[in-house]
Formats: sequence, C-alpha cells, structure tokens
Amino acid sequence: MNKVAVFSDIHGNLDILQKAIDMCKAEGVERYVVLGDMISDGPDSQAVLDTVMELTDDVVRGNREEYILNYHRGERAEWENNYQCESLVKTYENLNNKGIQYISGLPNVKRLDLFGLDSLAVHGSHINTRHFILPSGSIDVYMDMYDKYNCSLYLLGHSHQSYYLNLRERYFINPGPLGIPSAMNVYKRDDSFSMGIITIEDKKVAEYELMYIPYNPVKLKEYYLKDIGSYKHTFWIELIADSFFTKFYYSLDFLHMAQQMAKDKGYGHIDPIPNDIWEIASEKWKKEHKGIGIF
Repeated sequence: MNKVAVFSDIHGNLDILQKAIDMCKAEGVERYVVLGDMISDGPDSQAVLDTVMELTDDVVRGNREEYILNYHRGERAEWENNYQCESLVKTYENLNNKGIQYISGLPNVKRLDLFGLDSLAVHGSHINTRHFILPSGSIDVYMDMYDKYNCSLYLLGHSHQSYYLNLRERYFINPGPLGIPSAMNVYKRDDSFSMGIITIEDKKVAEYELMYIPYNPVKLKEYYLKDIGSYKHTFWIELIADSFFTKFYYSLDFLHMAQQMAKDKGYGHIDPIPNDIWEIASEKWKKEHKGIGIF
C-alpha cells in the first residue's frame, strides 16, 4: 500500500501548509499532489512556493497563479491602486524571479502515474482553472474528463468544497481548501482546513480519508494579519481572517453584494469593483456582521 496526499488552495498560508506536511509524515505519506492556488491572500506566498518546490513535482497551476502571470505580462493595469486587487498586487511584489519562473512553467492539466494508478490533476477543470465543478451540477464535465482522458482517478480543487465521487469505478476527488476555510456551511467546525489522503493498493483506490488540520483561530489570525499595516484598505484580508472564527469563507457573498451595489450605482464595469463601492460595501458588511467574528 502507498499513500498520496492531495493539497489544494493553500493561498499563501505557510502556517497551515507546514502543519499539513507534518501530519502527512506521521501518516506515512510517500507522495504529494498540489492542485494550484498556492499563492495570494496569505502572507507567505513565496515561502509556500519554495516549500512546494521541495516537496513535489506533481503540481498544477491554479487561477491565482494565472492572475499573477497575467499581471506580470502587463495585462492587468486596472489592478493598480484598486482595493479588491491589492492582495494580488502585493503577492506579485513579494514573489522573486524564481517564483515567477516556477509558476510560469506549471501546466493547467497534468497526467500522473500514482503508484500505478492512472490519474489526472487539475485546478478547476481540464477546460478552465476557474470552473466550479461540484457533484450537484457538473456530471457532464466529469464525463467529459472521463471520455477525454480515461483515467481511474481525477483530482480537482478550486471550489473550496470537498467531495469524493465514484462514477463507473472512476474516482473524482476534491480535498477542499488547505489554506482558507471551506465554502460549505456544514464545515462550521474548529478544523475547517482540509486535505485528502489516498491509499493506493494494487493500482486501485483502496481508501480515501479527508483530514482536517486543527488550528487556533486567534494565533492564526495574528499570523495571517502580520503584514496588514502595509495595506491601503484592509477589509479583504480581514474578511479572510474573520473566516477562521466563523468557519465559513464569505468572500464570494461579499463580492456578489458589492458587484450588485456597483450595478445599482450605474457602473458598467464592475470587475474589479470600484474603490468607492468597495469602501461602502465593506462598511455595510462589517456593520451587518458586527460581533460575529472579528468585526
């Protein structure tokens, strides 16, 4: 038997990544697969990349890596001085040349031989890193992957929602987010950060275990906000730190609210969200959620 650990959506959270690796070593893990979104939001994106480079070659690019590469090529000038994109710009500024070269060389789709088990690794899907692929409404995408690659195991991330799906003896696994709490209300628990460990025997999936990384929300908040003083507008990073206490990743809810506010104000272009709307929306959010998490 051989054990493979699957990480996704680390988002610059070196503290949790190191805890996860220690747990994997104790579990006898022999190989690691990383499904992208290693960087941005968290304070240690470059250190996360350095750690992953030493850990494994079984890595694919996520949408956050794509965003940074687009910015590197000068394709995202609108990010400059925009509050929504401030974390992405800071991530880029904190990456060294080695980090940029590393993510530039990563594939979006990677076929793997995991101890004889034919496997496919993607971030969102084999089509797009930003695809939210969930069992509730994405069977056609699963079947398209099956038809195109005919693998026994498919590993996906991005959605921040863990699942384990068996379709015609083909396994589709999402380990959930390692560096940020899940987007699922059901994960309102103290061990929200997750990873997957697959036991392979005779070239087949013998067992799958979803494991959670325990953490102290107060200490993790202090770590996550250690560079908060360098931000012009701190709400986005604070919203993520808030999720360490609420056990729910509310960023999409906030973005949808802010985008609607921008539309209501007559803005035709809402990506990224204009700074004046961002300020109004963030104050509204903090007022409505006062006393629940860190606000």
